[in-house]
Amino acid sequence: MLLQELPADSVALIAGLNVPEDDAIRLKAMGICVGRQVQLVRTGDPLIIRVLGTRVGMSARLATGVVVELIPAC
Repeated sequence: MLLQELPADSVALIAGLNVPEDDAIRLKAMGICVGRQVQLVRTGDPLIIRVLGTRVGMSARLATGVVVELIPAC
C-alpha cells in the first residue's frame, strides 16, 4: 500500500522507497526510511506525517513512492 492511500490517523511501517536516489536521500534525512513507524496526520497535498515525534509535510507526488504496511489498531 502507498503512504498516500492510508486513512488519516493510521499508523504504518515504511516497507520501501520507490523514488529516485536524490528523493530517497532527502526522505532518509527527514527520518523516513525502511522499518520506521509513521503516522498519517493529514491527507491531501501536502500530506502530514508524524515520524520520530515530529510532523513532516510531504508532497503527494513524493508520497506515491513510499510503500507502507498498515499496523492494525489494537
